[in-house]
Amino acid sequence: MADLGSGIPRATAWAFRRMPAVGAMKNFWAAIAILSLTQAPCAGQEFKPHPKASITLAQWQAYFDEVKRKHGAAMQDIEAEKLLVFDDGATKTIYAFTKSGHPAHPAWITRKVEQRGDSIGINQIGYFAGDEPSFAQLFRSYAELNAKMEAEFKQRRKDAQSK
Repeated sequence: MADLGSGIPRATAWAFRRMPAVGAMKNFWAAIAILSLTQAPCAGQEFKPHPKASITLAQWQAYFDEVKRKHGAAMQDIEAEKLLVFDDGATKTIYAFTKSGHPAHPAWITRKVEQRGDSIGINQIGYFAGDEPSFAQLFRSYAELNAKMEAEFKQRRKDAQSK
């Protein structure tokens, strides 16, 4: 089985596509988590631009515009999930903005992968100017995916070390 680095088989990254939480994003997030451990951090987008999760539509739009200006070349339109996703590989940060038609729109979730000892951790923050219960559901689904990714990464590292 081909290895993506850090002892993680390529099949592990692709396996996240079949998890039931956030559709097509699973593979994308898994690959970022795995590959990001080899990249050096540099200055990037502000991770926590507001003190509270509830924001105005103008604040959502201003941050979306800023992220798109800085990271537009790395934008993915995930139509099935009604998300626009931007990857800042230098800082290991991914921004997922809801599109019109998503129950939580306008909202966004930012996730940053960090190395924690011999494993990974994923910091997450989110903001909404739309429906709070829908946003909370979106936030929880990403938090659940984070936990699965962290556990899978830890298990794969453990398996690789025992070989």
